[in-house]
Amino acid sequence: MTNLIRPVALVDLAAAFARMGRPSSNRARRGLYAGKDVLFGNKVSHSNRKTRRMFKPNAHHKRLWSDTLQDMIPFYLTTTTLRMVDKVGGLDNYLLQTPDHKLDSESGIKVKRRIENIKARSDTIEKPTAASSGGEAGGRRGGERIG
Repeated sequence: MTNLIRPVALVDLAAAFARMGRPSSNRARRGLYAGKDVLFGNKVSHSNRKTRRMFKPNAHHKRLWSDTLQDMIPFYLTTTTLRMVDKVGGLDNYLLQTPDHKLDSESGIKVKRRIENIKARSDTIEKPTAASSGGEAGGRRGGERIG
């Protein structure tokens, strides 16, 4: 029996998509749709005649700034997602705070993994320097005021 080694990102993606309940559209999986997807319903006329119609999410192509990656990341996203990104304080915070099964986005999870890797690397680099920074509490100099 041979042991297969799979990259971590693919394993994480497979696990994330295995936990999802209702299947989402390919379009929603390529962007950040915050759970919004195409819905179907009836358009009802005055004579009560019902005609099937589609309710599409309000999706736009936007480029969002990532503080960690120091780059503009292009996404298709809904206005709901844009409001959520603004509310939590940026793309990085939104991706890091949202669980993978709620992101429901291949591109979103890939960018999230890149951000997590960079943050993990920077944390391991900063830990030795933070320990040797000196004995002052809070990391402030003597003359600085708070507020």
